[in-house]
Amino acid sequence: MHFANTRYLPPFYWNSVGLLEWNGVFNSLATGIKAAWKVTTVSQSYMQELMYNSGGLEPLIIREEQKCIGILNGIDAEVWDPAKDPRIPFHYSSDSIQPGKQLK
Repeated sequence: MHFANTRYLPPFYWNSVGLLEWNGVFNSLATGIKAAWKVTTVSQSYMQELMYNSGGLEPLIIREEQKCIGILNGIDAEVWDPAKDPRIPFHYSSDSIQPGKQLK
């Protein structure tokens, strides 16, 4: 089989098969996890969940645990509270959002 755009593909090296393969097939997600310096998810609890339920990648995620981290999905409401944030000139809360946002 000939592909017209093969000149755009990088050369394939058979010694890379170990990096590309997971459970006997090519798996790009497994390759990304193996090759990444850090693996992140939306929360630490989701990262823990992936160690027990990740569609067959559980052993890989457990093996790569040292570079896996969950990043809290959202903001720190104490730091970014518009009712008391010293970095904004006018303060407002959920009770005064409309008039507070109108202030300039």
